[in-house]
Amino acid sequence: MLNGKWALVTGATAGLGEAVAESLAGAGANVVLHDLVEPRETSDRLRARHGIDAISVAADLTQRVAIETMMSDLLGRIGAIDILVNNAVVRHFAPVEQFPSERWDEALAVNLSAPFHLIRLALPP
Repeated sequence: MLNGKWALVTGATAGLGEAVAESLAGAGANVVLHDLVEPRETSDRLRARHGIDAISVAADLTQRVAIETMMSDLLGRIGAIDILVNNAVVRHFAPVEQFPSERWDEALAVNLSAPFHLIRLALPP
């Protein structure tokens, strides 16, 4: 069904991101698994289990330059991202008077800015 398509899943080391990547691979999609630490074991497992191509990458989604570098490298390698799953998220819960400003900035960068930049960079091809 998704044979030959490339899917990028952010935050794919565990939980929902890993489950989405597993489902996409099961449907025949090649997957790019992203996280802060390169999820090599997950990509190796999906490659072996589903016979698809899997790439693992690490990038700090709080940094626009890291996002742009990752996407440039990926697009140069695979041509296009057909499916983008913006799964990475930063969660911090605290009353506003106790919420650290740096955690707010991190949440905005990962939860809002990173998906914008990933979509922006994935669309041209």
